[in-house]
Amino acid sequence: MSNLHSDGSLIQSSILLQEYALAAADRAALPNHPALAAGYLGIGNESSVVSKTLADLGAGVASTLSEDGAAVPDDFVFSTVSATVVRKSKARSFSDFLRFYDRTGILKDPAGLAMDAMMIRDNTIMGMVAEAAATASNDVAVSSGASLTWAKWHEAIDTLTQTGQDYPPGGLLCILHPKQWNNLKTAAIGTGLGDALTHSPEAYNIQYAQSIGYQGRYFGVDIFTSTRVPTANAGADSRGALIAPGGVAWAEGLIEPDPDGFMDILGGGRLQIERERDPSRMKKAAYYNFLVGVSLGENARVCTITSDR
Repeated sequence: MSNLHSDGSLIQSSILLQEYALAAADRAALPNHPALAAGYLGIGNESSVVSKTLADLGAGVASTLSEDGAAVPDDFVFSTVSATVVRKSKARSFSDFLRFYDRTGILKDPAGLAMDAMMIRDNTIMGMVAEAAATASNDVAVSSGASLTWAKWHEAIDTLTQTGQDYPPGGLLCILHPKQWNNLKTAAIGTGLGDALTHSPEAYNIQYAQSIGYQGRYFGVDIFTSTRVPTANAGADSRGALIAPGGVAWAEGLIEPDPDGFMDILGGGRLQIERERDPSRMKKAAYYNFLVGVSLGENARVCTITSDR
């Protein structure tokens, strides 16, 4: 999809497009995680409801049959999930904008602008995922105001794996409040896990991760942190969540370029950066716009984790 500028120049926007594509391809970026990819519903319009029918693919095992024995077919178990696509927008002031553009409007830091836009989109989606996952019925909790422990965290994993599903390493996603994650690290020191985690391959790999909030993979679970994790128990606790593939459903919309506007369309329409000039103030502003919707998918594939905030 071409990016249209009112002056007809495509040079700056083409560079920005490439930088955004590079940043968005990060494996640690939340929308790229297998647990969310499994619940992707597709493309919709603003305010539209996107639905998809899911089947229990891979469930069960093959039977051993005697000679000339006949296999009895099992029916797929289907479920329908949906999400409503809404418009999300983030405004950047003129002073913020000058980080990436000079006063003449020339883009001086396309990589920085692309990263800023991508991280805002991913951080917004992370908050929406955390809010949707918090509505699941499965919950592992400590006493209100108490710290999260590794035992309780593993209990959440057991809650999902005891359904009989086999999840590949990295197939599970966990979103915690930073306080919950800090409590887990403190608990690791007390149980003798601290040194092992500090020197694990995950600890070394995390330094190369670009995605906001990514803390690494531990016991086969990718952990993200976000201050947008919902509260529980009148604000005393946080309700994080462990999410298996299909536990959260989400959809997105594509924004078409407007030939009358001064804008960049990135990610094939997944993100719009539009600039606005106020002649009376001799200033510019920037707006990031994107269309996305998130909802709870299959309830049994999410387990919330409630502990001190």
